[in-house]
Amino acid sequence: MRRYQTGVFYQAPDCWTASPAKALDFAQKESAILKAKELGLSDVDVVVTQEDGTLLFGTRVGEDEPLEALPSGKAGGEDQREDLTILVAEDLDSDAQLLRMAFKKAEVTAPLRFVRDGAEAIEYLEGRAGSAEQTPPPLPTMFLLDIKMPRMDGFEVLEWVRGQPGLKRMVVIVLTASDLRMDVNRAYDLGANSYLVKPTGVEGLERLARSLRQYWVECNRYPDVAPAA
Repeated sequence: MRRYQTGVFYQAPDCWTASPAKALDFAQKESAILKAKELGLSDVDVVVTQEDGTLLFGTRVGEDEPLEALPSGKAGGEDQREDLTILVAEDLDSDAQLLRMAFKKAEVTAPLRFVRDGAEAIEYLEGRAGSAEQTPPPLPTMFLLDIKMPRMDGFEVLEWVRGQPGLKRMVVIVLTASDLRMDVNRAYDLGANSYLVKPTGVEGLERLARSLRQYWVECNRYPDVAPAA
């Protein structure tokens, strides 16, 4: 249980979050209790409903109980790592543009770096994509990988990544139009962290981007990676 200087702790459905500035003591207490019971919690006396519908709730800390220092961070979609970079391997310009729009609408603040095929993805991960720049491009914290690409497909890229000592821990999420079981199984066999099927339309992509933000951006903790040798 985390205690904050406001005397209240909050927990979102998917991860811990601090939002003392938005504290509404004893507001909607009955809704908070019902939500807490769904997640196996008890003794709830505070609830805050965010603009995006996220419920933050918790219990009051007694005045005689010690309080920990308030941790840094922002609530909801603002609680995003500043050092996070997302690499997207997508060969279709139209799909890449839709992804940009969807991530913007989903309020994902992490910069997106796009490559057009598997060969370009490897060049990027080797640091060669930035050879003409003063510094190489930043290594991605998350890699969104399409399967069906020219020159080198996503399976080959995934196998290559898992074979690199510095990159093998990288979070790789397959994002593809294929819903074939053989493709799903092969991706996991090669070490994919997740397999997502592209929804159709901007609204579907926006919902997917919000899901990615809520878990992979706001909650997940990432391992250290290093450029390919």
